[in-house]
Amino acid sequence: MVLGVWEYGDYGVCPSQSCCLLLIWALWGMLYAGVLGAGPAGPSEKPEAYFNGSSYIRLARPISLKQLVGLSFRTCVGGELFSQRYEGYKLHVTALSEQVVVSWAWPGQSQGEVGLGKETLDNRWHWVALRYRPNPPSLLLEVDHDTQVISNVTWNPELLSPGALEAGGAVVLVGNVFSGCIHEGPQLEFHAAYAQLANVVMGHCPLTTDECKDRKDVLRIPPKDHCYNEPCMRHGTCISRHDRYECHCSARYTGNNCEVDAGDPCASAPCEHGGRCVEDSRGDYTCDCTPHYHGAYCELEVSLDPLCVAGPCRNNGSCSVPPGADTYVCACPPGFTGRSCEADVDECAGAAAGACLNGGRCQDAVNNFTCDCTNTGYTGARCEMNVNECKEDRSICGHGVCYDTYGSFVCACQPGYTGERCHTMSACASGPCGAGGACVEESGGSGFRCVCARGWAPPLCATPTPAASPAPAPPPPPPAQPQAQPMPLQHYPASCAEVACPPRSHCSHNGMPNMVTGVVISKQVVCLCDVGYYGAPGLSPNCTTLENACEAGVCQNGATCTLATDHFNCTCAPGYKGVYCELNAGKALADPKPQERCATQPCLHAKACVDLISGGFRCECEAGWSGARCDSAVGGEPCGGRACLNGGTCRDTEPPVCDCRPGYGGQYCDQLLDCRASSCPLHQECVEQGGAWRCAAAGAESACASSPCHNGTCLALDNGLFRCQCPPGNDGE
Repeated sequence: MVLGVWEYGDYGVCPSQSCCLLLIWALWGMLYAGVLGAGPAGPSEKPEAYFNGSSYIRLARPISLKQLVGLSFRTCVGGELFSQRYEGYKLHVTALSEQVVVSWAWPGQSQGEVGLGKETLDNRWHWVALRYRPNPPSLLLEVDHDTQVISNVTWNPELLSPGALEAGGAVVLVGNVFSGCIHEGPQLEFHAAYAQLANVVMGHCPLTTDECKDRKDVLRIPPKDHCYNEPCMRHGTCISRHDRYECHCSARYTGNNCEVDAGDPCASAPCEHGGRCVEDSRGDYTCDCTPHYHGAYCELEVSLDPLCVAGPCRNNGSCSVPPGADTYVCACPPGFTGRSCEADVDECAGAAAGACLNGGRCQDAVNNFTCDCTNTGYTGARCEMNVNECKEDRSICGHGVCYDTYGSFVCACQPGYTGERCHTMSACASGPCGAGGACVEESGGSGFRCVCARGWAPPLCATPTPAASPAPAPPPPPPAQPQAQPMPLQHYPASCAEVACPPRSHCSHNGMPNMVTGVVISKQVVCLCDVGYYGAPGLSPNCTTLENACEAGVCQNGATCTLATDHFNCTCAPGYKGVYCELNAGKALADPKPQERCATQPCLHAKACVDLISGGFRCECEAGWSGARCDSAVGGEPCGGRACLNGGTCRDTEPPVCDCRPGYGGQYCDQLLDCRASSCPLHQECVEQGGAWRCAAAGAESACASSPCHNGTCLALDNGLFRCQCPPGNDGE
């Protein structure tokens, strides 16, 4: 593109002045991007500006959605905060009533839009940003402390690979069609050399701190302070009126501006009854009264009435008894009230909510109040002044650049680092993998690799692979025995390298077993939801939070979803089974089964259920109960005069019957039937073959290969995990 500019110059002159300006602006943008594109540019000398609805700032550097981009704003009206466009590509971030919206449009695609519900048109400072998360790839809208995912590999993925939107000639505007104040942030800096201003007033925000009364009167400039230059010469108190000032002079001075020294204010002996006059530094005086007198001029005599002799007035209150009265009256000093001046006046309550600003905590004092500004990001008598954390601690952002915000700060990290303070090394932080891949860190964050989804070409998963010819059909499987049907091997990939799991899920190397006539011949992989998220296992599980589970449709095949406070339940349609009703009720053991979580309420008599990071759950049993699901009475449960052994439970029938744990049998569960009840040798697992359970050598990819069970038998589960079958007298995971 630079060559194109120079070739254009071969004509000697530009066809028009506007064309020349456009060429200069484009070249300027490319040079700026080349100089500053390696990392954050840092704050400018004038980071704040006022926009009147017809103002804007055009920046020379296109923003990148793979790096933090954001700003602070304050408004009663709102409007577009920032935007970027290039030819048919457009991205807008707008502050509207009760929400902040991100909208975008790509050529040939319908417009996308995602909003975060939050009222920001309240004449207070708010922070808005687009924050990229590399692992798994996602783009978040951030408003103050709230976030909303607006893009991931399965939802609005075009924002993860914006392409031409970030071209060198892209137009970046800040504050276009916006009324209010904006404070710069990462990638939206107001450096004078690289910002084109249009009707913008740079400097401190001129809005008052009043509440928004309408959505029109935005620029409410404070009235002029006629006392700003101290016209009363510090010899009195200056009061600023609408069009003038007034001086209330101290006792020593007089004149319109308190400019005339009238001499010693004590010369006129203003203190009565022998009181001593004392002049202070401002030229005022106080009277030090003799015993039995009080008041500003010692003009009041302390009552000698018997009702006052006992000193009923507290906190230096003055006692008197009116003529003919049979009770005393207390004159309270400032800050106290009550019949005996016993109550401290709460100045915080009198000042209402406006006593301390920006979240400061009001603390009552005698005839006064103070503001505790701890952890607010502000300082000053009323917490009215913003603290610039970036200047107070130059190293606060580690391997990054600090940007001050009102009440806080943000760190824009240098390439290769991530984290709130940019202290964590991360090769994935810059988003090196394309839209079709997930970035996986290696070597402690110093390296990475891209795991490409099907249809995307390695190594960076940025371009689709050419359409491949269909693979030959696999040979038909051998005839199945009645107890197990064969599962086609092509249903699931054999390695995690062949699959890119969507956000909030991970690949399980020990996923779905393929079985032929009951014999495990290979282990396949699936994507399982991370701890705290729910969805049926598969190649593309829709993993969501508990509160959104029913709305997201985790229950499949026409099932009915019921959401409770701490779990959900899928009521399956006829012919289906499983936690998510994802299984055909007629299929054999080879079908995939979901990994159980606490949301399915697997524990029967437990104080708590804990989801394990490695998968599965752990039940913390109530007293008197044991077993993996807290379903076994300690010492056996009486059943027809005799206890059910080996963790068996008694079924209340006539006569009572013991329900035995897998692997046990007999009337009282006292017989060991197979390897599920008796331990297998080291490095062996208990598997079902031909309808029976027996010990067999654990495969290299088996969950039982490392002999994880102590004093028990390792059972290889269909979902690639394992379960320890403990003998009587042992418990645990």
